[in-house]
Amino acid sequence: MDVIELIDVPTLMALYGIKRIGRNSIARDIAKKLNLTPRTALRKIQSLEKAEAYKLKFTVEYSLKALNLKAVLLIFSDESVIQRIPTTGYFLRATFPVVPFGGGVTFYAPLSEEISVPFSVKDRNFLRFEYTFRLRNKVDLIKYGIRSITNPQYAIADKVFSILRNDVNSFINYLDRVNYRFGKEEEFNSRFMWIDLTIIKELEKKPFTSLEDLANSAQITISKVLKHYRRDVLKILRGIRVRYLPVYRHFDAGIAVKIRSNDPLVIRALGETLVRNPLFPDYGISLSGKEGLVHAFIPFSATRSLLRNLTSICKEFGVDIDLNNLWLLAPGGKRFTIPYIKWEEYIPKVKWNVTLLRQLIHSESRDRK
Repeated sequence: MDVIELIDVPTLMALYGIKRIGRNSIARDIAKKLNLTPRTALRKIQSLEKAEAYKLKFTVEYSLKALNLKAVLLIFSDESVIQRIPTTGYFLRATFPVVPFGGGVTFYAPLSEEISVPFSVKDRNFLRFEYTFRLRNKVDLIKYGIRSITNPQYAIADKVFSILRNDVNSFINYLDRVNYRFGKEEEFNSRFMWIDLTIIKELEKKPFTSLEDLANSAQITISKVLKHYRRDVLKILRGIRVRYLPVYRHFDAGIAVKIRSNDPLVIRALGETLVRNPLFPDYGISLSGKEGLVHAFIPFSATRSLLRNLTSICKEFGVDIDLNNLWLLAPGGKRFTIPYIKWEEYIPKVKWNVTLLRQLIHSESRDRK
């Protein structure tokens, strides 16, 4: 049996809502959730850490809106346009190639800023999507099974889409019961400082790190880590998630497609359901709440099947899918964590205006004591 198949599924799924810093604190929360002793929970976390050698990578999820940021995705058929987009003052998150030619970029920018896109007449074929609310993979291994993240045949089986269809309906009913209103759950009045981003960045790279190691890596004291965690970072974090699934190494294609509905509840329900499936690593919801950007990662040979099933599900729930603006993403590209004082270490050959970046996160941070 593959070592990764020995992973404790309840522990893995319990991490999705954990907002603690430090391995021992995480273990105590896991113990409470699963009715375990802290020592047993710690052993299970250590087992998950060992699984990273098998491409089960972990990171933290956090709120963009809490940081007064939005994500901007741009995909162009003319790859040269990407080189002309100004990046100084923005947080570059990813660059990637597009099939058969072209490229894309994702970056963070201040929520209120208008983003100007340089293009000529020949560059009219492009996708632009801005969002503050994003969902990342929270694979439901109880429903889909551990093999869905290790074996490509399990991941793309027909029963996967049957589960998906049923879950959309269940989640719509759930959101309706709780009187869901788009954006209501992410209303923040707090202000955040540069040091808060420093902590989040370290957690992005290593969410199970100890307090001591985090403080040493970020070059701040443990007392400051705890102070800013309790006051600020706790409000930003959503939980620990799997960043990279082992099955992805068998997949050679990605798809980006935009969907729309007049009902934000349906857009949210569809997104929540998709990211619990191993084929959909992330999903963005537009500023209005009425558009979603679906990202799927699959074998190229399965693209027709996936689009057919996704179109059928969207049609069933009254969602328009823009197949005329469908982008095929090639493997490769680069991914970056949030930059801060050590930006040169993570984003070489890109000149970042650190002073401006500090101001963009919070222009009033210097007034805080």
